[in-house]
Amino acid sequence: MKTTCKLYKYALALLLAVMGGVSAWGQAVTGDRYSKQYGSGWNSFNTSRQTIQHKSAKWHSKRTGGNFVDTFDDDMEYFTYGSQTNIQATHTIVDTIYVEKGTSVVLALPDRNQGIDAEGNSNIGSYQRWYNFRTGKTFELNEAYSGNGWNWQEVHDLLTPVEGTYYRFTNSYLNRPLVVYNASLPARMRFYYPTDNEFAHNNYAPEGQDNNNFYLVACDLSGYTDYTDFDNENNTPNSNDDETVRNFFKNNGFYEPTLTHRVIYYLVGVEGNRSLPSEPDVYEIDFPAYTYPNKSNELVALPMDARSYYAGTGASQLKVTLSDNTAGISLLQNNTEEFSLNPSTATSITLDGDDRSIFFRMPNSNSNDGSRYVGGLDGDTAPTATINVSVG
Repeated sequence: MKTTCKLYKYALALLLAVMGGVSAWGQAVTGDRYSKQYGSGWNSFNTSRQTIQHKSAKWHSKRTGGNFVDTFDDDMEYFTYGSQTNIQATHTIVDTIYVEKGTSVVLALPDRNQGIDAEGNSNIGSYQRWYNFRTGKTFELNEAYSGNGWNWQEVHDLLTPVEGTYYRFTNSYLNRPLVVYNASLPARMRFYYPTDNEFAHNNYAPEGQDNNNFYLVACDLSGYTDYTDFDNENNTPNSNDDETVRNFFKNNGFYEPTLTHRVIYYLVGVEGNRSLPSEPDVYEIDFPAYTYPNKSNELVALPMDARSYYAGTGASQLKVTLSDNTAGISLLQNNTEEFSLNPSTATSITLDGDDRSIFFRMPNSNSNDGSRYVGGLDGDTAPTATINVSVG
């Protein structure tokens, strides 16, 4: 079975073209949403005066003389970007999101079970650090919008928590290990993308950010607890209870642990009032004619979140329809992932926010073995279906 997915989206050049503006205040978050003072009494400290310390990846010191079949560079002890300091090399995920200037976007870690509204996941249980990957610092603004000093009505930071408690360090926004562990750790941030006027004239420029063309929001994640330099023989706490771990982290100089992975959101600013291109991008995908589903439905996925395709158009969703459907596949009402024997189907569905998966169902079933299969298999040509994705 061959499925052609026609995707109506912007060409890259059009995304970056200047075609008008948007309102100045948009969805900026006012007030300082971060904590700075941790602990109480003699055991308290001001996190805004502390810096998260970096170290080389743990595997780097273990590989001397070995013969390893992987793509790690044995000569790269640290990783650097631009003018920022050395940071730990780790597995990295990069997600591109187009954002209309003067609006906000929610960044949800892929470690969550599903999407921006799902619960947390244990892969981020020990360490969660957000920061400006272009500068190695934060997105805190040097001065408030009015220029009259800090108060609750003014914008303090371009990156703010959607939920939970985070502490601002000189180079980080930190959740774990300073907050108490629970099974649903916060894993979402909101980023306000300033207009060019705000960036140039209203002090919406974070330290070290020299232009408003793009932002790199990074989050380092870990399930390890070795919050110390590798030269320290006692490189893990002697207990996994929260208080012991937090004290170990503080007393050893705020070292990051061995990272499991890093997520980087590449945010590209676009202007409002955009028109759509006349020709779609076309992706051809081959699927097996027979499947044996028992947990989830078949799917195709867009290269980016739905919100990236309608950014700057005034639209709030994508519309998905079928055509040239000799295979007889069906879209699923509510675009549901979970497989069921008698699902509700639809002639069209919508995608919004960070949706990018399109689920569908093969038309025929075999009660003997539970398989499903497409129609049109007796002809000389393979059955096909076209999935059309458009803004609106």
